Amino acid sequence: MSAEEVLAAHPDLADELHRYLDVLGEMRSPDDTIKALVARGILAESDDPAYQANLGEYRTIGSIGRGGMGIVVKAHEKKLNRTVALKILRPELADDRVALERFTREAKAAAALRHPNIVTVYAVGEEQGVHFLAMEYVEGPTLAEVIREHGPLPTETIRHLFRGLLSGLAAAHEAGLIHRDIKPANLLLDGWIVKPPSPTAPDNPLRAGFCEAGEARAPADGTGPTRPGSDSSFQLKIADFGLARMMNSQTRITVAESILGTAEYMSPEQVRGDDDLDQRMDLYSAGVVLYEMLTGRTPFPGDSPSAVIHRILNEEPAHPRTIATEADPHLASLALRLMAKRPEDRFATATKAQHALQAGEHVQSPERSRRRRRRALLGVLALALVCGSGWMLIRSTARPPIAAVRVETDAKGEKTAIIHAWYGDEPDPRVISWFRGKAPRVTDAWLLDPDGKGPSAVVAGVQGPIDGQSLFVFDALDDEPSWSLDLSSKMPWPDCARPPEWYCEGLATGNVDGKPGDEIIAVGTDWFEYPTRISVVNPRTRTIRSTFWHMGNITRICIAEDFFGSGLPAIVATGRNNKLDGFDEPSPGDEAPHTLWDIVVVAMILDPRNMEGLGPPLTDRPELRDSPPAYLHAYAFLNLPASPDARYDADGKPLTAVPEPSDVTTIGSFEDSRYSDDPDIANGFTLGLTRPLVGGGATLTLDRNLAVRRFVCGSGERVGRKIEYWEEHWHIIIQNGEYLRDRYTNVPAP
Repeated sequence: MSAEEVLAAHPDLADELHRYLDVLGEMRSPDDTIKALVARGILAESDDPAYQANLGEYRTIGSIGRGGMGIVVKAHEKKLNRTVALKILRPELADDRVALERFTREAKAAAALRHPNIVTVYAVGEEQGVHFLAMEYVEGPTLAEVIREHGPLPTETIRHLFRGLLSGLAAAHEAGLIHRDIKPANLLLDGWIVKPPSPTAPDNPLRAGFCEAGEARAPADGTGPTRPGSDSSFQLKIADFGLARMMNSQTRITVAESILGTAEYMSPEQVRGDDDLDQRMDLYSAGVVLYEMLTGRTPFPGDSPSAVIHRILNEEPAHPRTIATEADPHLASLALRLMAKRPEDRFATATKAQHALQAGEHVQSPERSRRRRRRALLGVLALALVCGSGWMLIRSTARPPIAAVRVETDAKGEKTAIIHAWYGDEPDPRVISWFRGKAPRVTDAWLLDPDGKGPSAVVAGVQGPIDGQSLFVFDALDDEPSWSLDLSSKMPWPDCARPPEWYCEGLATGNVDGKPGDEIIAVGTDWFEYPTRISVVNPRTRTIRSTFWHMGNITRICIAEDFFGSGLPAIVATGRNNKLDGFDEPSPGDEAPHTLWDIVVVAMILDPRNMEGLGPPLTDRPELRDSPPAYLHAYAFLNLPASPDARYDADGKPLTAVPEPSDVTTIGSFEDSRYSDDPDIANGFTLGLTRPLVGGGATLTLDRNLAVRRFVCGSGERVGRKIEYWEEHWHIIIQNGEYLRDRYTNVPAP
């Protein structure tokens, strides 16, 4: 129904409905935006079938995008026969004096700039009360799209792009203009060539802007091969001066301009709302862009703007080479200098930053030099204090290494928000109570040996994030966390809402990469939906190294040492899968159901050396990764309901059938039995199954591929299940990293 039809059908609600219809108009897909503007009289309907609508001399071709201030459409300017990007002030802001003033300010400031690295504004106009800008149309992706598709970029490409960014900023600053919102989404790549996917290369439509070593790329005019960054075959252009403010302007916008911008790219003085802002805030944002091109991520990611702002004000960025070892050291030092907390520690102008880029030498950071001198001075003072205090003082204050750690439980046996840590032979533990009042409970806590010299830290996960973080690491002698990590994901998943809140469901620590020191194996879970990630966290770089995505919760996780050979461990996990019965709304490429139950018990063995991919069921949906199964050594499930709430779909009917209590089975234990004295179970694992509704259960002996070698029914088994019953319902999907596709299609209901 159109808006007019809705209003005509409910005239008594017209006043209230107008508000909701406006919101729905803004939520429509971009293809509907122009139609909505025509319907509301903002644009005129075109009498030329080649165009969707008119605005004066401009004929709209299609929608480009939208932002906080306006809607951008691709249009044809009839008078000059050229394609333009037409930015139209959002209709609901047309009567907003502050918004209109900011929009006009953007127009006048940008129209005065003429530079090859700045999007040219052709005209500022108004047509029957509709305010708009006509700008240069740039044929190419944004830098944000390129980084999102590829991650870290080649060094020469980074140099070429960053040279253009600094050149454009220098021109703007010399004109007295601060951009205030430098970020990859506002940086367009004009002439970026999209190379057809190679039959032997991954399908990445955006990789054509750069080449692998030794590979040539054809320029836009077809004159011959070029190397990226060696010429101007593609050009960075700065767009959207919507947040710009003239440095010498005496006019102040009435709303708080300090809150404008994108949090991850804002300078400390900008997030504080300082009054004396200058061009160095743009240089800070440019440093963040350079950092992201080098590493594929921003220096201060966070789950919310407040969490990001806290990190910007209080934390130092990790060195880019600790995240991406191949990052160019000169560019890395330049990024850190530009991201100095104090404006006076950055370059004074974009031109000086250009000179540093051109010099190609390591850039000294005054901020980091001060920190080194401060640490050296503190070290000297500490040494003098220790020497003067004497041996008795050392004995009274020193603590032995951490020997054990445990989460406190309450009278009901449930975990609390308190952690107990024991040092050496000391009988009484030290209490880590930092989580009290901040999290419902600590889900798990482990000792951590970050450098191979023995346990010196405690890692803990919490149920319910604290300032967006759900994984915390404590130094041995400190009651405050030394660092924390966000385990959440904004990836869209089939049949569920976008995850609003993630928590840490499980932990393990151990050496999984063969280098000195432990890694952290962390299980992050969406609080309300089924997505789960099993991630390898590097405590030395404080980053997530790789992630296995699972459709269901993980209840147990452990590290099986030497599983793939000496020094090559495996990660073993058990839990439940919510999607082996298929997706509620299947798409082309979705794997056929393995079972009719929507919640089943599963067990899996992962290779942490290449643990990046998606577990069963596989899908070709582009938002989910679908890699070869080399990272997944084995995967099996029990074709029985794992919960009394489980349902199954009989003959395509809705999920309404209730499981029999005797069929509900959960995992009670999972142990590494490869070192057992019993020869029958000395080469794999033992899996304990329990039947919580009726009592009893069974023990499965599994080999390294999760194939069943022995079943033993528990002494408390009250329903008389025989060995054949368990063998019939245990199914293996993956063995030795290969899918057994020929064995399973649609499994009949039990």
